[in-house]
Amino acid sequence: MLAKNGASLNYTALLTILVLIGLAIQLDVGVLGVIPRLCADIGVIQRIDLIGAVVRLTILVLLAFIFLNAGIISGARSPPTMPASLNRMTLPAPRD
Repeated sequence: MLAKNGASLNYTALLTILVLIGLAIQLDVGVLGVIPRLCADIGVIQRIDLIGAVVRLTILVLLAFIFLNAGIISGARSPPTMPASLNRMTLPAPRD
């Protein structure tokens, strides 16, 4: 579907890899939680859920910083533009 809509091969491969990594993490947490649930070990269940949530949050924050920094860097490289209203503004002459 990505290729049909014009996505490059590199972008398609990157998105596929990221989705597979997310799926692997989700399956890992789901599989590790089955046995403690059967044994009703609440402490282990909470620890597994917490670790899974922290890993997902860490990945999300890292990706947000990467994409936000890319936006800031590209914005810093572009020339600053002045609004048209400031271009027409004149300052009064200094008085002695």
